[in-house]
Amino acid sequence: MHHIAFMERLNGMASQLTITGCSPPVLQMQFGPSISFSGRIYALGGNDTYQNLPEAERQHITINGEKVVEVDINASSLSVFLGMMKVQDEDKGLGKPQDDPYQKGVLAGFRRDAVKHWFTSSLQGGRLKTRWSANTPQEVRTERCMAIYDAALTTYPALERLHEILPERERNSLPSEEYLPWAIGQYIACVESSIIKFALDQIMAQGGVALPLHDALLVPHSWADQAVRQITFAGQGRLMRDLIIEVKKKL
Repeated sequence: MHHIAFMERLNGMASQLTITGCSPPVLQMQFGPSISFSGRIYALGGNDTYQNLPEAERQHITINGEKVVEVDINASSLSVFLGMMKVQDEDKGLGKPQDDPYQKGVLAGFRRDAVKHWFTSSLQGGRLKTRWSANTPQEVRTERCMAIYDAALTTYPALERLHEILPERERNSLPSEEYLPWAIGQYIACVESSIIKFALDQIMAQGGVALPLHDALLVPHSWADQAVRQITFAGQGRLMRDLIIEVKKKL
């Protein structure tokens, strides 16, 4: 994908929207030192951009007079990791692929929000957490971090090989091994972003409308089914894995 041309088309589409409930979107793709790191698309501006609004307030956004929905990749970072490590749920006795990845196996014995926090912070940080950081929400702290660590490794043994997710070329580009955790998190974000960008590209090619969140698309209700379809195709193509897609309907 030619990133400059893609962003010109995306911002061109966004500039034509009649959007209420947030500031007009102006979008920028951001990479690390190479296009293998991050690649997320950010809405520029203050707290009134659609990305910065709390989820409860995003439900009031309309695009071209139509209410919006969020089409979200469930357990996105974990799903990307499992796909890249070629982990097949059926082979691991973890139930059906459509089951919640955060509540499989012994993980079902923990609060889902705590498990989600552990996986998100571990994978995005490129290092498996063994204790909570100072800014961890109090409700998450009701679960022992080390207990979730043990349960996560029991459920997904591939986590022990987290460092293997980074291709050799990207690893060799690092100035030192100290940057490895950062690079792992940014590489996972890059793969996640490539799935969202593929879906965006396909929707725009069909004359549709969508705005990117980090692991989701914000779309008019009439484009929700197509967004699900395109994110699914992108996940299958990039990861050879069926992603779990959730449509968060607005009232």
